[in-house]
Amino acid sequence: MLPPKVTVLIVTYNGYEFTRRCIESVFQNAYPNYEVVLVDNGSSDGTVEKIRSQFGEQVRIVALESNIGPSAARNRGVSVSQGEFIATLDNDTELDAQWLVNGVGRMLVDPKIGCIQCRLMINRARNRFDYVGDYFGSCGFLMQPVQTGEEDIGQADGEQVIFSAKSAGMIIRRDAFEKSGGFDDQYFIFVEETDLCLRIWLAGYTVLYVPTSVVFHEFSSSQGVLNDTHTRLVRFHGCKNYVATLLKNLEVGTLLRILPVHVAIWVAFAAFNLANGRVRSALWISQGLWWNVAHLGRTLRKRREIQRFRLISDAALLRQVGRRDSLRNLFGKTKPIETVPGTFKAHRI
Repeated sequence: MLPPKVTVLIVTYNGYEFTRRCIESVFQNAYPNYEVVLVDNGSSDGTVEKIRSQFGEQVRIVALESNIGPSAARNRGVSVSQGEFIATLDNDTELDAQWLVNGVGRMLVDPKIGCIQCRLMINRARNRFDYVGDYFGSCGFLMQPVQTGEEDIGQADGEQVIFSAKSAGMIIRRDAFEKSGGFDDQYFIFVEETDLCLRIWLAGYTVLYVPTSVVFHEFSSSQGVLNDTHTRLVRFHGCKNYVATLLKNLEVGTLLRILPVHVAIWVAFAAFNLANGRVRSALWISQGLWWNVAHLGRTLRKRREIQRFRLISDAALLRQVGRRDSLRNLFGKTKPIETVPGTFKAHRI
């Protein structure tokens, strides 16, 4: 008897060579029952035609006319999928053969696990971490127990209950995805999986880091090195989506305690950028803050829907996955990430 079907969901925007290698890696994994769904965000490099020619009906392709962002694209992919579990991958990932066997196997043991974070390693330096999940900081920002680019010396060998996972390598139970409302289409990019994981917690599930489920990530290859386009995505969407996530999901008391501090840090961050001559960065952060003012009514309507299905209090949740924020963590968000010594790839959020 076959185990439950898994939908392997890949979103791409150009980057055919990465996408091809990712799909080939999926087909080499040891799990016996899965489908591959590729959602293409209007690529201009012939990705759709090349993948269709190479893999035929082995890959179900959803070809979008324009780039609607990875968050909305994943929802499109889920809508045509059949899996009891949804494994999301960035197109620049490659996989350990036991990735699904170990990840889904762990979830089958405990039906309360709504989502797992895979052990996400940097593909170009497989002894260095990309991501192992995060905690919720007291100022409303994410706190990573293991930093991007940190060498693996066994510090993340054990399972951990975490606040949220990263969509480059995560597995979601379909029931948890549906009960929590899926990805928010208004989150074009960044923090969308954090928002989803928080709602998965509120729906009564847990989120777990499983170190034996291993994914190798090229890290920000589709975004490129530090440039204005990438920086705008981080600054505008990062700020916008962080604030919206707090507004939608937190209880009133928690929100009144955290949101003023959180917004003040963004304002200080904008001022820091302005003082250092990064005028556009300051402007993009300001635009992210203003977006939440302009769309407050819509956000509050979503909030009412989310609070109706809440099954856990903020206090109970934060006892498990909350951590006191530090100046080091906050200051680190102003600096680029060094994924491999001597190589900078992207800004932090």
